[in-house]
Amino acid sequence: MLAMNLGDVRDFPFLDPPAPQAVKDGFAVLRELGAIDDRDRLTPMGRLMARFPLDPRLSRMLLQAREEGALRPMIVLCAALSVQDPRERPAEKEAQADQAHAAFRDRRSDFVTLLNIWRACEDQWRQAPSQGALRRFCKDNFLSYRRVREWRDVHDEIVEI
Repeated sequence: MLAMNLGDVRDFPFLDPPAPQAVKDGFAVLRELGAIDDRDRLTPMGRLMARFPLDPRLSRMLLQAREEGALRPMIVLCAALSVQDPRERPAEKEAQADQAHAAFRDRRSDFVTLLNIWRACEDQWRQAPSQGALRRFCKDNFLSYRRVREWRDVHDEIVEI
């Protein structure tokens, strides 16, 4: 709201206003991230963060990743954390889903597991760019096609910024 110059959030005419403590906590988080200053004004960092369609914490992670030379994998991870987990585990096929997901699993890191899923989907997109092929890949690997597409859409939106 600060980036859109809508005035003080505490004075905005919400239909269902947030609790005052929630607003206070939100400002504290934004201050901690360097998005606003001590007078609750948007900082240059905050202006950059506001451009992303992400939670402020994820936006800040992206900006730091750029500084650290790790932007590409962080875009994938921030997009993944912005959507529901694409892995499916139907009650009647739990063992099969676990086996399919094991191909992506990295025991050291859930983040590496997500990167492995992304890379497998990327390989699929390159090999057979048709939607049908990706749907089959997702079905065979107990991944939600809809969530994978949403993940890709958020990723692409971040890349365009």
